[in-house]
Amino acid sequence: MKARRVTAALWVAAVVYLLLAALLLGGLWQARGNTIRRLDSQAARAAWLDWQSDARRQNEQSGAPVQRRIARTDEPPLLVLLRDHFPAVAAVSLIVFTALYAFAALIVRGMLQGCSRQRAEGRGQ
Repeated sequence: MKARRVTAALWVAAVVYLLLAALLLGGLWQARGNTIRRLDSQAARAAWLDWQSDARRQNEQSGAPVQRRIARTDEPPLLVLLRDHFPAVAAVSLIVFTALYAFAALIVRGMLQGCSRQRAEGRGQ
């Protein structure tokens, strides 16, 4: 009976993991599309170039509070990240999610095993 419960619990955990991972990747995909639509325009590029020129001007001033490192691209960095490097973003997100899910699953499993042991010990007395 215990082996059946473990197997059922494992299946439930796997299904929950797959659903949450699909939700994560779907959300990332939707956020990527929205961000690319918003940043892949002439207005967004003009705003980025304005920021670059302001940062350059601030770097050239003596007594500037910070020295900024100016990006070499003419496109906003978030656009480049999500358009050109999305597989890496998705992979890292999935790896971090998997680690957090595994940790949470171990915590829940330990809590449930502790509860069942206490009940078993209570019956034995």
